[in-house]
Amino acid sequence: MGYLFFNESFISSETLINFNTKLIFLIGLFKMNNAVGLSQRG
Repeated sequence: MGYLFFNESFISSETLINFNTKLIFLIGLFKMNNAVGLSQRG
């Protein structure tokens, strides 16, 4: 049932684009934090 609900909520492309944007933003933030941490250590 949870799986069905998940599929239905992601049928709208607007939601998908929103989700992808947030995901890319989070990954970019994570990579930036890693780079800052590395440069501070080195």
